[in-house]
Amino acid sequence: MIVGIVLVVLLEVHVQLLPPHYSPLSQSESDLAVGPYGFLMALGFAVGGMLLLLFIAGFVRAVPKEAQSRGGLILLGVAAITLLIGGIAFRSLIALRQGTFLPAS
Repeated sequence: MIVGIVLVVLLEVHVQLLPPHYSPLSQSESDLAVGPYGFLMALGFAVGGMLLLLFIAGFVRAVPKEAQSRGGLILLGVAAITLLIGGIAFRSLIALRQGTFLPAS
């Protein structure tokens, strides 16, 4: 789990430093997913989503049920799934834009 967290942080920092035109103060982070380094951002989203799912699973096992917030866990689950879908969708958009995505016929 620690290795995954370090990987996500390194990916985030690396991707934010690569494009010279990107400003983290005025642009959204997902702007980085469309461009030459989009695969790194998509990978960061997917790994972040998987880590969040692992956190939820560990939290449910370690914390007594009385101390768990069902609504909080649902929101964390929605965030994790959104990150996973974002990683897959951004990767598909990049492939489509580059002409390498071939839809099923």
